[in-house]
Amino acid sequence: MAGLTYGAPMKLAVSYGNGYRRQFDSGANACAMAIAKIGLGGVQGGLGLGRTVGALGGGAMISANVLRTFATPLHASARRTYVGASVHYWPILALGGEIGVYTRLGDAGGASNALKHIISWSFGLGF
Repeated sequence: MAGLTYGAPMKLAVSYGNGYRRQFDSGANACAMAIAKIGLGGVQGGLGLGRTVGALGGGAMISANVLRTFATPLHASARRTYVGASVHYWPILALGGEIGVYTRLGDAGGASNALKHIISWSFGLGF
């Protein structure tokens, strides 16, 4: 699955995810997957667990992620590494969004706490 999204801190980004899918007797699908995302504001990698939701090809997923920002991220510290988790939801096939919580790693003693914890968000489409 590939996608195109806009959000913070990545700004405009492309993503790709692939994994192991299992279909159950009820018709629902579940998937364990790896996700990579690169944007104007940073790069992100993650592992997630998801399942189908509803009859319109929708789904939901949770993921654990590592995020590295570039020089000009949106609402995050530049050139820093964050770890966190995200909830992804797409109510209709290929359209949806993500929201996550991240904590900055590797601060030196006395470093500013500004943007140490950030909320990430994005919306977009997949194909």
